Amino acid sequence: TPQTRLYLYFLFALSIQNIAEISHFYTLARPGAVPYLEFTVYYAAITVAIALLLHMALVLSYPAGHPRVRAAMIAIYLYAAAIEVLLLFTPWIIADLQRIGYTATRVPGPLYGAFEFYAIGGFLGTIGILTHGVWRQETSLQRVKTSLMLVAIVPMAAVIVTVLTLLHFNIRLFNATVIFPIAITYFLVVTAYAIHQHRLFDIQFYIPWSKVRARKTAFYNRIRAMIAEIADLGSVREAAHRLSDTLGCS
Repeated sequence: TPQTRLYLYFLFALSIQNIAEISHFYTLARPGAVPYLEFTVYYAAITVAIALLLHMALVLSYPAGHPRVRAAMIAIYLYAAAIEVLLLFTPWIIADLQRIGYTATRVPGPLYGAFEFYAIGGFLGTIGILTHGVWRQETSLQRVKTSLMLVAIVPMAAVIVTVLTLLHFNIRLFNATVIFPIAITYFLVVTAYAIHQHRLFDIQFYIPWSKVRARKTAFYNRIRAMIAEIADLGSVREAAHRLSDTLGCS
């Protein structure tokens, strides 16, 4: 489903960010080295992750095809694309890096505020959208999905908002590269619980050559074939028998 794809893309973006974090520590282990590439990848990955997170919150909270939701998603991705271009090709987001012991911090460029607005607004907006979505869902399954996503994302939002706010005032009490992975781990624990407890989707279906993927792919092919044959069947009784054969039940 679109929700599942967005969730997996979001995890992939966080994985890229995690790899950049690990690599940045290796680079800092070399005397005088500054992890410019790693910081760029880190910020680029979190920019993509926030856009996907907002998209996921909108898809979970509002019906598909809603015109305002579509307009909001276009605006989010355009803003994210602008941030990526400024980050990758100009010094306007991050002007330079400064080593601080075993880590490093950014020297903000003239448009760094645009990223702060995007990151803080993105996470606070996600919480607001999901909170509103919990109260307006029509089915219990939709309510469970939205509620669990809200519970899972709150620590991550708290870390980002706190760190960026403190850095804005040049207060360096927390290191995001240490704290943020803890929030991500909590997110994964909650979503793993949701998948196990409520069967929101089957992880093994996304693993190539797994038995679950092969079995479900064959089953979905039988469903598609049955749907294609429905119009040619002569009676409701024949359709019921065809459905019975497809599902393997009497």
